[in-house]
Amino acid sequence: MAEYTGSGSLQTDAAGAVQVATVITTTEGDASLSIAPGVRGEDRFGRPLSMVSVRSVPPADLPAPGEGEAPVGRALRCGPDGATFDPPIEVSFTLTPEEWKRYAAGQFAVRLYNSATGAWESLATTVNPATRTVTAAVPHFTLVAVFAVPAEETVATTPPLTEPTLTFGPVASATAVQRAGLPFSWLTGIAGLAGAGLLVRVRRG
Repeated sequence: MAEYTGSGSLQTDAAGAVQVATVITTTEGDASLSIAPGVRGEDRFGRPLSMVSVRSVPPADLPAPGEGEAPVGRALRCGPDGATFDPPIEVSFTLTPEEWKRYAAGQFAVRLYNSATGAWESLATTVNPATRTVTAAVPHFTLVAVFAVPAEETVATTPPLTEPTLTFGPVASATAVQRAGLPFSWLTGIAGLAGAGLLVRVRRG
């Protein structure tokens, strides 16, 4: 594995595919990029990438978020701007204990800024409470930031209870069941029994 701070070079083959896993951390040490072997990175002109950089951006310098949302305090400018990756690469933020405590009543979501539309776009986000890390897969370089959003706007796809990592995605009807610690299969079984009871009533009628 190749590890760098601030910026680093990519070891690629003739086709532009990364050959060595590469991690680039901000100078503050609170966020990082992870590029896996096999990823193909290209600049905005379609040329293979040879260098990648990452730097922290103060929340005050970010474009305005949506209503009811706020940057947590972690934002990145990744370069070169407009670079694309296939498959997407991983961006990971580590929150301080103070940030975690302040925003834990809601949920965390990583957003990517679309300069063409002037809007922040949601990315599938994984949160690890044990390490206070917030992670997402990023398909191209632009501003990336961690946002605190209302809990009702996200839902946890809950892994086994022994696993501390939670993944947040689109809203689903299993929210209440998952928050209660019950597996999705439980909800499906109850729905099936209710449907069977309705069928019996119809036949008797």
